Amino acid sequence: VQVFGGGMDHFGGTVVLPGSSYQPAFYFETLFCAKSSVEPVSVCKDQVDESWDADAELPPAQAEDGEDDDDEGEPTNRQDFQKWRAKFRNNVELAAELYQDRSLQQSLRMIYVTTQPAAQEYYDAIQIQKQGQESWVQEETAFLETTWKVLLEISSARCWSQAMYSTCMPFALSAVFGPSDTHGPAMDFIRKLDAGLADAHRLLATEPGSVAATAVTALLKDLWWHRTQLALEGIQTCRNSGFSARCAELRSFVFCCFGGPANTKHTCEDVFSHLHNVVQRSQKGAEVMSKQLGCDQWSKFFYASTCSSALKNGYKHIGCETADYRKIGLEKSERYGLYFSATRQPDQRLELGSLEEVKQKWGTAGTLADMRMCAATVTLHRCAEQGSFDAVADYWTGVFLSKGLVILNNTEDRAYLSLGFRGWAAQAIPLQIVGKTDGGELMFVVSADIVQGRMQPQWLWNTTAAAAATTDTATDTQWKACQVHVMHPACLPVQHRRHVCALRQCSPVEGLVKACLRAASCVLNQDVIVKLCKANKAPKPVPTGKLNKKGKRGMRKGDHVRALLAVVFPEMDTESDDYTRIFEGLVGGISPTVPEDCSEDILSGIKALDPDNQEKFAGLRSMAEKVEVEKQVRKRMRQARAGQERSDDKDGKDPASSSGARPQAEREDAGDTRR
Repeated sequence: VQVFGGGMDHFGGTVVLPGSSYQPAFYFETLFCAKSSVEPVSVCKDQVDESWDADAELPPAQAEDGEDDDDEGEPTNRQDFQKWRAKFRNNVELAAELYQDRSLQQSLRMIYVTTQPAAQEYYDAIQIQKQGQESWVQEETAFLETTWKVLLEISSARCWSQAMYSTCMPFALSAVFGPSDTHGPAMDFIRKLDAGLADAHRLLATEPGSVAATAVTALLKDLWWHRTQLALEGIQTCRNSGFSARCAELRSFVFCCFGGPANTKHTCEDVFSHLHNVVQRSQKGAEVMSKQLGCDQWSKFFYASTCSSALKNGYKHIGCETADYRKIGLEKSERYGLYFSATRQPDQRLELGSLEEVKQKWGTAGTLADMRMCAATVTLHRCAEQGSFDAVADYWTGVFLSKGLVILNNTEDRAYLSLGFRGWAAQAIPLQIVGKTDGGELMFVVSADIVQGRMQPQWLWNTTAAAAATTDTATDTQWKACQVHVMHPACLPVQHRRHVCALRQCSPVEGLVKACLRAASCVLNQDVIVKLCKANKAPKPVPTGKLNKKGKRGMRKGDHVRALLAVVFPEMDTESDDYTRIFEGLVGGISPTVPEDCSEDILSGIKALDPDNQEKFAGLRSMAEKVEVEKQVRKRMRQARAGQERSDDKDGKDPASSSGARPQAEREDAGDTRR
């Protein structure tokens, strides 16, 4: 284009769009950089504006074509644009061509200005959904969190309840009938258990009273299957077979233990119900089943053999043939009566005269006892592998492997989901670290081998109670941990959408003890808290309990917790919500007590019943009466204690009374009050 004299004022103006900034300098830069065959003419200040005819100054070709028409026209769809784009060698030439089109620039600015609010709103909504701040996202995330807790509890209970059947004797012997690839590991596991038991008893004999011996004694007490005859016979059979799963004697022993049904309870119930039905449907059923008949035993077996569930379950529980009828005889005795005494005393070894003897002869049974037995068994196996029992006394620190925490090693390249701790060890599920979120939090998913059932949970041990991270490379027991939340599928990054559901780190990755205390996920007893305070060199706590006779206050559990938190979390405000949550989580709640008005309500309700119903609730009435009597006793004791305190205060204020100059009547009244 040409710069002419008369049009400078016209070109010097700027067109300002609403909300845009259009600078004249940029305008002229774009103008002069435009591709043109006409060179610009230099403008001097002495030039005089003249009238100008555009058609007269243009070249002949341009003068004829007054309109700016393209030969091919502008592209109107994607296909035409791709054809037009193919004329350029690269994107640089394409961009240069587009930048020269002022109308295109104005259109782009117009589109940006008009669509900017809607685009910003859409962008903000996406960011809010990624952060989980939308209401529906929060509701679904809370529901997912509850679902995750339920799944975690089920997984923990399932793993701990089934661990006994793969680790403890004699159940571990059942692997000889399993796949061939399990024979070697199972026999090696039993061999190390046998060696560990021998080493443990050798330690108790050579170092009695030592710290390691005390810990091993507690370990064997929780183990206790090694004192049963069946387990000892199984271990001896394994020794005789050279710990070979192909030994016929060992396979016969295991088949005798586990060849039958695991439970005969349902068969017995079905047979009993069947016999009861036979008696009801037969007019002579009562007579046939009577004990007065000589053939009653054979008749019962005969009718029991007609129970379909007892015959079709694959095992011959009940058999009755005609030959059995001839062998039936009446069980006679020379003495008649309902009660019979033993003809001889039982063996002295069977006599259990005290509770201590009972505890020595019998092991503790129950759900938690079985879980501790599993943990003690794998701990004994670990000690046999290491050849030492020195770390057994420190395995109590595994209590910080709290259920639901993600446990990481020192290098943070391996992660486990803890399923809880029982006495000596904790079970955990391996996790995969798949990456990090935009905020830098770690993301975890459950291993595919666990989901497909190709891997069992792993066992973890801890040997340090120090909150500060100190690497223990000798035993590799120093762990880190963090808390996790379930990520909503809509909040997953694009590259991790294939995982569907992932766990996101929601607390800092720190030492195991500190992470467990921050999570407040385990209630510790006072002995553990005292050990923890000693390990972290906490200051002596300030007692806040009740005053004793010496005028000193007693030490409470909360006093030790405050001293511990002051060392572990020195930067945390004692009035903050996090401090209160951690404190209450460690101390534990107070169990609700039955109000004293309960007994009065029960008694008044029973008295309002008719005589027949009062007899049915006689036991409840007697219990309520006992509670009422105890309440009256406690009330009288409180009154007597209050009178004693008043008399003591009066003695301290009256100098005459302190010297023994009280009247006789006053002393008698004081004695009555004490009584």
